[in-house]
Amino acid sequence: MKRFLSAVLIALLVLAVLLSACQSGEEPSSAPSESASQPAVSEPASEPYPGESAESIEESSEESIEESSEESVEESFEVSIEESSETVPEFDPAELFSVTAPDYTFDIHTPDQAAFLEGSLESIASLADGWHECSKPRAYPVDFTVNREAAPFGLGRFNGCRALLDRDAGFTDPKIIQTYSVTDNGYRIEFTNLLLDATYYYKLQVQYGDTWYESAPYVFYTAAYAPRNLDIEGVSNVRDIGGRFIDDSHRIRQGMIFRGAAFEDAQYGTHITQRGIAAVREDLKIKTEIELRWVSVGEISSRAESLIGGDVNYYEYEFNYDTPQLLVGNYNSIAKCFVRFADETQYPIYYHCRIGTDRTGVLTYLLLGFLGVDKDTILHDYLFSNFGYVGGNRSVSTIQSAYIDVLDAYEGETLQQKITNYLINECGLTEEQLERIKEILIEDV
Repeated sequence: MKRFLSAVLIALLVLAVLLSACQSGEEPSSAPSESASQPAVSEPASEPYPGESAESIEESSEESIEESSEESVEESFEVSIEESSETVPEFDPAELFSVTAPDYTFDIHTPDQAAFLEGSLESIASLADGWHECSKPRAYPVDFTVNREAAPFGLGRFNGCRALLDRDAGFTDPKIIQTYSVTDNGYRIEFTNLLLDATYYYKLQVQYGDTWYESAPYVFYTAAYAPRNLDIEGVSNVRDIGGRFIDDSHRIRQGMIFRGAAFEDAQYGTHITQRGIAAVREDLKIKTEIELRWVSVGEISSRAESLIGGDVNYYEYEFNYDTPQLLVGNYNSIAKCFVRFADETQYPIYYHCRIGTDRTGVLTYLLLGFLGVDKDTILHDYLFSNFGYVGGNRSVSTIQSAYIDVLDAYEGETLQQKITNYLINECGLTEEQLERIKEILIEDV
């Protein structure tokens, strides 16, 4: 009986399997396949989840692919940023700049100034009249543009621009020039108050954010033609006594002693500006000011200190100009000035009267002549004052009887010997003092 029931049960199970196979349209398999026996790990969405149709699964798969691709793009973008930050193409900041500047030996003098220096003493009458300010030098111009597209990253408008200027190619002690102007084609920086017969090196820099980008170094040269006239804002007729050749192997040192107009004078409207003070202190590095105007007769009021700073030595050696012979009535003041010239601790020195022409001219004639400069060069220097605002034209006849003839009458074969005798015999200076001045001011070339 039990065997009979077991047989019936097996027959019913077989019949059920056959009916199920017929309904699904599939032929029964005697053995399950390998794919049916193992889950499809690589395609988990190949079969519908409960409650989902095959169509919804396809849509879901497309969305998941899109989401996956977006995530992979974001991950790829983040990776590319990290990689690019480590592999930025090498960038030469010098490529940012396009520079145009004079490529010849640069003469600081304007065309009119140069024409006078190369011409006769009489030519000054047609080039300057003493009523217009034309005494300033030319500045060395550097025009440049900034090529932002040269950088491998975006650069907007720069927030700073400057130049480094130095006599040393290694830029060990550069002067920083931060003033620039905008031109039709870009920008311009100018270098002024340059030494004569000198080599200069410069670099340009622009700032983006907190970073300064620097150009390649450039070089230029200045001509040797004296005088070295200077640009001191608010003051006219300023120049360096140095730079002049005494002979083929000696010249007067530059940057030691300067002549010019007063830093402040109500009659001529002179008033040195803050920028001018900065130039006197930083470019000329003035350590001593010698005032030649009259204090005792009220031409000016006595001052306790120099207008350019309390740390500057200040001496009032009033010079009488109300006399037909300026040398005779001013022995004492001339002697005091030369005593200062013999003291190396006083340099650099700036001496002046009101407009830096007449009383200042006497002292300059004596100093240059004593150092060995020839008379024609000294007279060219005197007449150069006509390029400044000095209250009218000067000529050699103006000073002929005042001191040229007086000095020519002194004993000696040369102008240098005559002036030396005047300084010793009339002003009381010693030979040691005079030799010391030469040691301080004359250099070999």
